[in-house]
Amino acid sequence: MTTTALSLKETELATDKAFSDLMQAILQRYHEEQVWSDKIRNVSTYAGLAGLLVNLIVFVGAIAFVEPWKRKRLVERLEERIEEMMGRVEGSIGHLGEKVEKDMAALRSQAGAGGAELLETTSTIPAEQAPMPATTPLATMPILSPLSKSLERISPYLDKVTPPSRDRDIAFTAGCGAVLGVTMTALGLWLGR
Repeated sequence: MTTTALSLKETELATDKAFSDLMQAILQRYHEEQVWSDKIRNVSTYAGLAGLLVNLIVFVGAIAFVEPWKRKRLVERLEERIEEMMGRVEGSIGHLGEKVEKDMAALRSQAGAGGAELLETTSTIPAEQAPMPATTPLATMPILSPLSKSLERISPYLDKVTPPSRDRDIAFTAGCGAVLGVTMTALGLWLGR
Protein backbone atom coordinates (compact mmCIF):
# COMPACT_ATOMS: atom_id res chain seq x y z
CA MET A 1 0.00 0.00 0.00
CA THR A 2 2.86 2.37 0.65
CA THR A 3 4.11 1.80 -2.85
CA THR A 4 0.67 2.54 -4.22
CA ALA A 5 0.38 5.70 -2.13
CA LEU A 6 3.87 6.67 -3.19
CA SER A 7 3.11 6.06 -6.83
CA LEU A 8 -0.19 8.01 -6.44
CA LYS A 9 1.72 10.92 -4.93
CA GLU A 10 4.28 10.85 -7.78
CA THR A 11 1.49 10.72 -10.32
CA GLU A 12 -0.28 13.66 -8.68
CA LEU A 13 2.98 15.63 -8.65
CA ALA A 14 3.57 14.78 -12.31
CA THR A 15 -0.01 15.79 -13.13
CA ASP A 16 0.38 19.08 -11.23
CA LYS A 17 3.68 19.76 -12.98
CA ALA A 18 2.17 18.95 -16.41
CA PHE A 19 -0.85 21.15 -15.63
CA SER A 20 1.48 23.91 -14.47
CA ASP A 21 3.57 23.58 -17.65
CA LEU A 22 0.36 23.65 -19.74
CA MET A 23 -0.86 26.79 -17.98
CA GLN A 24 2.57 28.41 -18.45
CA ALA A 25 2.52 27.54 -22.17
CA ILE A 26 -1.02 28.95 -22.52
CA LEU A 27 -0.02 32.18 -20.73
CA GLN A 28 3.10 32.52 -22.86
CA ARG A 29 1.07 31.94 -26.05
CA TYR A 30 -1.56 34.47 -24.90
CA HIS A 31 1.16 37.02 -24.14
CA GLU A 32 2.73 36.51 -27.61
CA GLU A 33 -0.67 36.89 -29.29
CA GLN A 34 -1.30 40.10 -27.33
CA VAL A 35 2.08 41.47 -28.45
CA TRP A 36 1.31 40.62 -32.09
CA SER A 37 -2.18 42.10 -31.78
CA ASP A 38 -0.71 45.34 -30.43
CA LYS A 39 1.82 45.44 -33.27
CA ILE A 40 -0.91 44.83 -35.88
CA ARG A 41 -3.12 47.51 -34.29
CA ASN A 42 -0.22 50.00 -34.35
CA VAL A 43 0.57 49.19 -37.99
CA SER A 44 -3.12 49.51 -38.88
CA THR A 45 -3.33 52.88 -37.13
CA TYR A 46 -0.24 54.19 -38.90
CA ALA A 47 -1.46 52.83 -42.25
CA GLY A 48 -4.83 54.58 -41.74
CA LEU A 49 -3.08 57.83 -40.85
CA ALA A 50 -0.78 57.48 -43.87
CA GLY A 51 -3.80 56.93 -46.16
CA LEU A 52 -5.54 59.95 -44.63
CA LEU A 53 -2.39 62.04 -45.13
CA VAL A 54 -2.11 60.93 -48.78
CA ASN A 55 -5.79 61.82 -49.36
CA LEU A 56 -5.26 65.21 -47.70
CA ILE A 57 -2.21 65.91 -49.87
CA VAL A 58 -4.11 64.91 -53.02
CA PHE A 59 -7.10 67.07 -52.01
CA VAL A 60 -4.99 70.14 -51.19
CA GLY A 61 -2.94 69.62 -54.36
CA ALA A 62 -6.10 69.44 -56.45
CA ILE A 63 -7.46 72.63 -54.91
CA ALA A 64 -4.16 74.51 -55.00
CA PHE A 65 -2.86 73.45 -58.41
CA VAL A 66 -5.29 71.47 -60.58
CA GLU A 67 -8.43 73.61 -60.13
CA PRO A 68 -6.70 76.96 -60.91
CA TRP A 69 -5.07 75.38 -63.96
CA LYS A 70 -8.43 74.02 -65.17
CA ARG A 71 -10.12 77.37 -64.51
CA LYS A 72 -7.39 79.23 -66.39
CA ARG A 73 -7.66 76.83 -69.34
CA LEU A 74 -11.46 77.15 -69.34
CA VAL A 75 -11.25 80.96 -69.29
CA GLU A 76 -8.75 80.93 -72.15
CA ARG A 77 -10.97 78.65 -74.24
CA LEU A 78 -14.00 80.80 -73.45
CA GLU A 79 -12.13 83.97 -74.44
CA GLU A 80 -11.05 82.33 -77.71
CA ARG A 81 -14.63 81.32 -78.50
CA ILE A 82 -15.92 84.80 -77.64
CA GLU A 83 -13.29 86.37 -79.88
CA GLU A 84 -14.24 84.02 -82.73
CA MET A 85 -17.92 84.76 -82.23
CA MET A 86 -17.31 88.51 -82.04
CA GLY A 87 -15.27 88.29 -85.24
CA ARG A 88 -18.13 86.50 -86.99
CA VAL A 89 -20.69 88.99 -85.62
CA GLU A 90 -18.58 91.98 -86.68
CA GLY A 91 -18.12 90.44 -90.13
CA SER A 92 -21.88 89.87 -90.43
CA ILE A 93 -22.65 93.40 -89.24
CA GLY A 94 -20.12 94.84 -91.66
CA HIS A 95 -21.61 92.81 -94.48
CA LEU A 96 -25.15 93.91 -93.55
CA GLY A 97 -24.00 97.54 -93.27
CA GLU A 98 -22.53 97.38 -96.76
CA LYS A 99 -25.71 95.79 -98.08
CA VAL A 100 -27.87 98.48 -96.44
CA GLU A 101 -25.66 101.21 -97.87
CA LYS A 102 -25.92 99.67 -101.35
CA ASP A 103 -29.70 99.36 -101.03
CA MET A 104 -30.02 102.95 -99.77
CA ALA A 105 -27.84 104.18 -102.64
CA ALA A 106 -29.95 102.23 -105.11
CA LEU A 107 -33.17 103.65 -103.63
CA ARG A 108 -31.78 107.18 -103.74
CA SER A 109 -30.73 106.80 -107.34
CA GLN A 110 -34.14 105.40 -108.29
CA ALA A 111 -36.16 107.91 -106.28
CA GLY A 112 -34.37 111.01 -107.45
CA ALA A 113 -33.95 114.18 -105.37
CA GLY A 114 -37.52 114.47 -104.03
CA GLY A 115 -37.75 110.80 -103.20
CA ALA A 116 -34.41 110.91 -101.41
CA GLU A 117 -35.72 113.58 -99.01
CA LEU A 118 -38.83 111.49 -98.37
CA LEU A 119 -36.65 108.42 -97.86
CA GLU A 120 -34.47 110.30 -95.36
CA THR A 121 -37.47 111.54 -93.36
CA THR A 122 -39.22 108.15 -93.24
CA SER A 123 -36.06 106.32 -92.17
CA THR A 124 -35.65 108.65 -89.19
CA ILE A 125 -39.21 108.35 -87.77
CA PRO A 126 -39.00 107.12 -84.17
CA ALA A 127 -40.71 103.82 -83.35
CA GLU A 128 -43.28 105.54 -81.10
CA GLN A 129 -44.47 107.74 -83.97
CA ALA A 130 -44.58 104.96 -86.55
CA PRO A 131 -48.16 104.11 -87.60
CA MET A 132 -49.65 100.97 -86.04
CA PRO A 133 -50.64 98.15 -88.42
CA ALA A 134 -54.31 97.94 -89.25
CA THR A 135 -54.58 94.29 -88.23
CA THR A 136 -53.92 92.81 -84.84
CA PRO A 137 -50.93 90.52 -84.35
CA LEU A 138 -53.27 87.53 -84.13
CA ALA A 139 -54.48 88.19 -87.67
CA THR A 140 -51.12 86.95 -88.96
CA MET A 141 -51.59 83.59 -87.23
CA PRO A 142 -53.59 81.32 -89.60
CA ILE A 143 -55.16 79.18 -86.85
CA LEU A 144 -56.39 82.14 -84.83
CA SER A 145 -57.57 84.31 -87.73
CA PRO A 146 -61.33 83.73 -86.99
CA LEU A 147 -60.70 84.89 -83.44
CA SER A 148 -58.79 87.89 -84.71
CA LYS A 149 -61.90 89.26 -86.42
CA SER A 150 -63.82 89.39 -83.16
CA LEU A 151 -60.66 90.68 -81.48
CA GLU A 152 -60.46 93.54 -83.99
CA ARG A 153 -63.94 94.65 -82.88
CA ILE A 154 -62.92 94.58 -79.20
CA SER A 155 -59.43 95.98 -79.82
CA PRO A 156 -60.35 99.69 -79.47
CA TYR A 157 -61.67 99.01 -75.97
CA LEU A 158 -58.56 96.99 -75.06
CA ASP A 159 -56.29 99.76 -76.38
CA LYS A 160 -57.52 102.01 -73.58
CA VAL A 161 -56.45 99.40 -70.98
CA THR A 162 -53.14 98.15 -72.42
CA PRO A 163 -51.08 99.00 -75.49
CA PRO A 164 -51.56 96.70 -78.50
CA SER A 165 -49.25 93.71 -78.51
CA ARG A 166 -49.29 90.07 -79.44
CA ASP A 167 -48.99 89.06 -75.78
CA ARG A 168 -52.06 91.11 -74.87
CA ASP A 169 -54.08 89.55 -77.68
CA ILE A 170 -53.02 86.03 -76.77
CA ALA A 171 -53.78 86.62 -73.08
CA PHE A 172 -57.21 88.03 -73.94
CA THR A 173 -57.97 85.09 -76.24
CA ALA A 174 -56.80 82.61 -73.60
CA GLY A 175 -59.01 84.30 -71.00
CA CYS A 176 -62.02 84.14 -73.33
CA GLY A 177 -61.28 80.48 -74.01
CA ALA A 178 -61.05 79.73 -70.29
CA VAL A 179 -64.38 81.47 -69.59
CA LEU A 180 -65.98 79.60 -72.50
CA GLY A 181 -64.54 76.29 -71.29
CA VAL A 182 -65.82 76.80 -67.73
CA THR A 183 -69.23 77.80 -69.07
CA MET A 184 -69.45 74.76 -71.35
CA THR A 185 -68.34 72.44 -68.52
CA ALA A 186 -70.91 73.88 -66.13
CA LEU A 187 -73.61 73.61 -68.79
CA GLY A 188 -72.63 69.99 -69.50
CA LEU A 189 -72.76 69.13 -65.80
CA TRP A 190 -76.10 70.84 -65.39
CA LEU A 191 -77.58 69.03 -68.39
CA GLY A 192 -76.11 65.72 -67.23
CA ARG A 193 -78.18 65.73 -64.02
